[in-house]
Amino acid sequence: MPTYDYKCSNCDYEFEKILKISERKIPTENNCPNCNSQNCIDMCVVAPSLMNPLRVDGLVKPQTQFSERMQQIRQGLGKTKHNLKDHY
Repeated sequence: MPTYDYKCSNCDYEFEKILKISERKIPTENNCPNCNSQNCIDMCVVAPSLMNPLRVDGLVKPQTQFSERMQQIRQGLGKTKHNLKDHY
């Protein structure tokens, strides 16, 4: 089941709930668990994590071909100067 983030617009209290997709809007219909205000809970939109949570060894070094290609691109960018006026 996915985890959803919520925030109270009255007291800025933030909390998470693990819910079924069909139940994700239920906390927005309830009172704030912190200040007990009504109609003030908003569901926050967050980007999913790009890292694998099961990996603890950090980021992986890119392959040699990737590094070489990026170096070629950087060198090519240094040879030409672009001006915004050139495009209009």
